[in-house]
Amino acid sequence: MIEFDLNDDNKMLQSLVERFVQERYGADERRQYQSNPEGFDPQNWSMLGELGLIATAFDEADGGFASDVKSVMVLFEVLGRGLVCEPLIESIYEAGVLFALTARPELRTSWMDAIMSGEKRLALAHVETQMRDNLSYVEMRAEISGDGFSLTGCKSLVPAGVHADGYIVSALLPDTPPDALRGKNMALFFVPAGSKGLQVTPYRLVDGSAACRLDFDAVAVPANMQLDAADASGWEAYLSANVPMWRVVPKRWGLWNGFLPPQSSICRPAGNSVNRWPIFRHCNIAWLSNMLP
Repeated sequence: MIEFDLNDDNKMLQSLVERFVQERYGADERRQYQSNPEGFDPQNWSMLGELGLIATAFDEADGGFASDVKSVMVLFEVLGRGLVCEPLIESIYEAGVLFALTARPELRTSWMDAIMSGEKRLALAHVETQMRDNLSYVEMRAEISGDGFSLTGCKSLVPAGVHADGYIVSALLPDTPPDALRGKNMALFFVPAGSKGLQVTPYRLVDGSAACRLDFDAVAVPANMQLDAADASGWEAYLSANVPMWRVVPKRWGLWNGFLPPQSSICRPAGNSVNRWPIFRHCNIAWLSNMLP
């Protein structure tokens, strides 16, 4: 039987998050927050940074708190109960953690403090219209341009992408043959918001949250903005599972092997060979913790 007794640190975190939810959230407040262009309240986002809740996702080497999985379970249990709409999963535990795993040292150093303080926010731009259920299918291409790259294409669904400060963008490497195994010929690039040739088109999802479409028209990306492949496992994990976060985050805690394999019934409904996007969100942080020995 698995024990879930909270230690003193867990209880302090629980009390902190509960106070944030009680003071900042109610039905009327939530509707007001979601009516903002970002789909949440930027002031709340800054507060999450000030309280250190954003830093729970990152290692101490990056200035984070290196929280254990039980702490994250406590964090998202309370946030989920309060129906908090700030995109802590999309911008931090997904895009932020992937950035920390793959960004080159000089790039990581220049952004991590601002990310953890809530001053800056990232979004992951991977989904394309033709992708459907094949997460490794990407048509956006990166072509050699001077000392760097030029990105051309479209990302049709970027959750929490409205007013993000930077985007992690997937694209095919130069000279990739049309019939190549695309997941093995793909790279990630970091594109700051406001880059020349980048067009952002906001829209709303069915739950009221904000997303956007990104159109790239020969967007120039310096060579040092290509995210390092030295830790390619984080990126390969995104391509191999339906739940990107559950492949990246376990890596953060050294829980990679044997965790949520692609053939898991959680990823693949019985009798259906087609991968599905999950419909779960906050509650599955707690589920993830239940998988610990």
